[in-house]
Amino acid sequence: MDQPEIRVTFDEDADAAFVYLSGEIGFGDVARSQWVPIRFQGGSMIVVYDDQGAALGIEFLGCSRQFTAAMLDALRTAADFG
Repeated sequence: MDQPEIRVTFDEDADAAFVYLSGEIGFGDVARSQWVPIRFQGGSMIVVYDDQGAALGIEFLGCSRQFTAAMLDALRTAADFG
């Protein structure tokens, strides 16, 4: 089985990161999204799925409240190469 192309985007102004688990996500590809509770104050995680129930991506909101400085640097680097 082919490995999906995992890509990361990070928007510092929005304090949000998105991890694409299956390459690009086109208009109409997302059938549902699910908020996932996390224990960090001010942070959220949302998983988006296609109509077959496969996860397409994970969005992290409030990154600066969830991740360490080193993790934020890694997000910036990954987004630069994505």
